Amino acid sequence: MFTDVLKGVKVVELATYVAAPGAARILSEWGAEVIKVESGGGDPWRYFGPTMGVPIADDENPYYDLSNANKKGIVINLKSPEGQEVFHRLLADADVFLTNVRGASLKKQGIDYETLHAKYPKLVWAHVTGQGSDGPDADLAGYDITSYWARGGGLIDFVNPGALPLNSPSGLADHSTNYVIAAGICGALVKQRTTGIGSRVTASLYGLAVWANALYAISTQYGQKYPSNRYEGFNPLMSAYCCSDGEWIQIVAPTYPVDFPKMCKILGLEHLIGDPRFESMAAMIKGGYRGDLIRLMEEAFLKKDSIEYARLLTESDVAFAPVRHFKDIATDCQALANNYVVKHTFKSGNTIMLPAGAVQFDSKEEPPHAWAPLVGEHTTEILQAYGYSDEEIAKLHESGAVKSSK
Repeated sequence: MFTDVLKGVKVVELATYVAAPGAARILSEWGAEVIKVESGGGDPWRYFGPTMGVPIADDENPYYDLSNANKKGIVINLKSPEGQEVFHRLLADADVFLTNVRGASLKKQGIDYETLHAKYPKLVWAHVTGQGSDGPDADLAGYDITSYWARGGGLIDFVNPGALPLNSPSGLADHSTNYVIAAGICGALVKQRTTGIGSRVTASLYGLAVWANALYAISTQYGQKYPSNRYEGFNPLMSAYCCSDGEWIQIVAPTYPVDFPKMCKILGLEHLIGDPRFESMAAMIKGGYRGDLIRLMEEAFLKKDSIEYARLLTESDVAFAPVRHFKDIATDCQALANNYVVKHTFKSGNTIMLPAGAVQFDSKEEPPHAWAPLVGEHTTEILQAYGYSDEEIAKLHESGAVKSSK
């Protein structure tokens, strides 16, 4: 899992919350050196945990560790000339600048793409936004719940008609965007290594929603309506069914001509093979029989338990999964076997299974154990590495240009 594919790459991160910082965490696990720049109060994500019942102590802050481990942290007052000088010294030596600060603020501070590209032509300038870099809403505040789920359609179209919108799903789009912007950065680094010239790389939560929900965005242009209820779904062979033990199984058998007879045999519904109502997907849709087939399958699934159906589906090579809860991830045999969750011991001594990166390279070893930096934890260390003398560092602290936790 931990690798050196980005060894030698230096990343300066000026970002808060998850969508951009999580990408920098991924880059750090791939071998990049990441310096996280914060204001004096620190990234607000440090304090989000209680919203979902998670601690936020200095010695145990799992949400913050998840997006910020492996980084070095420095506090810089970007409103001061001295702070700006420090910041630009970091940028001058960096390969990548990653931010999710809104565009107008970046321009005001002189750290927009055009300005920085003129000063540091090799720098890859990467920007994560809510709604995209252009258009009337480019500078609106954006979170995954608003820009991805609400604006992207999923908040209301993934429920049954008449139901309330989904309970605000936090972090899903943020963590997906981590990989989108990380991939873009890696592409720009290839160009940088080849030409010596950096690029502007952007990704947005709304842009990800448009791509992720592409099938729905297209089908609505052909008359498909959402939200749709269970009995109006487009394929009864791609639904969840409850078994006799109360457990649910999700099946995905998308090739109807091949999979319908196969499912009939599994469920003891062989008499439906050749039934004109279900002879083709087109016939079933035209006649309005999808609901009929779903109800017949519901009755059949209730005749055996989930273990038996899992066996039968496996033997017939039908894709399926038991419908699990979030709480099951930490102990799932596949998550453990692939190091998708790894044991993480906090400075407090408490241990949990922390989700890890989804992309792996040659090695499957666990990443080196690390925590996210405290506010300004590495300020002095970073300044020393960039050539500041002890006297200069003391003056920067006294002027308020930088801040250290030590």
